[in-house]
Amino acid sequence: MLNLKKLKFKTPDFKTLAAVGIVVCASMVAMPPARAQSAVEETYKAKCIACHAFDGSATAVGKKLGAHDFRSPEVQKMTDQELIEITAKGKAKMPAYENSLKPEEIKQLVDHVRELAKPANGPSAMYRSRGYLARESR
Repeated sequence: MLNLKKLKFKTPDFKTLAAVGIVVCASMVAMPPARAQSAVEETYKAKCIACHAFDGSATAVGKKLGAHDFRSPEVQKMTDQELIEITAKGKAKMPAYENSLKPEEIKQLVDHVRELAKPANGPSAMYRSRGYLARESR
């Protein structure tokens, strides 16, 4: 067992405290500032993420309900109008959002779905940059 009374601690000197202070300040400056989520990101988070995941890959629950991977060629080859219609009217077990979202919000969600398929600009990079951990699809 460790006997704490026998340990001798030295009080840090000024140089050590200054060095620690510089490291702490430098790390704070190097961190990017947190950016507020855009309106479409907030809408996606509130309405879509439970089934479609941060990156559009579909969560385990979403897959059981038939949610598609937004990044897939199958979804990306659909026209904007088809995706707008599905979002507004619903399809299979997906609820309709025409009564809870404005048409321009639905269009923004469709644009967001298009962005999910772009690796360099996709949500994985976007959400990681904002401190979210990318969830794995199961």
